[in-house]
Amino acid sequence: MSDTSHAADPHASHHHVEKISVYLQVFAALMVLLVLTYVAAKVDLDRLAGGLNLVVAMTIAIIKALMVVLIFMHVKHSTRLVWAFAGAAFVWLVIMFVLFFADYGTRGWQPGMNPSVNDEYTVHSAVVERHASDDSITVSPPRN
Repeated sequence: MSDTSHAADPHASHHHVEKISVYLQVFAALMVLLVLTYVAAKVDLDRLAGGLNLVVAMTIAIIKALMVVLIFMHVKHSTRLVWAFAGAAFVWLVIMFVLFFADYGTRGWQPGMNPSVNDEYTVHSAVVERHASDDSITVSPPRN
């Protein structure tokens, strides 16, 4: 007689099923973190230490992302291959952040500063005119 149990089948998949209470706890934690994110955005933490608002916001965001990935996307109980791809996605995200901030930090302007008239970064607006008679548009070069 053949054995029909799942333990004998080497190709049987093992799916972990979370209890509904786990999902509700994660949902409640995400809602608390949402409120915490709002409060952290309203409080000026930068007066305590420069860049503290960014650190707090990114910490909360990383915690929320980990909760979603591990629980709701079922990575917590997945195979090593799924963990490898999730890790690779995270590494790619880190690379993109590093490249973004490297580009942003090396620009010749700073947010909140008004460039002077003689500054090479001054942008002149082109003149766009719409003609009602034939519904055409004329774009003139910037005027100095």
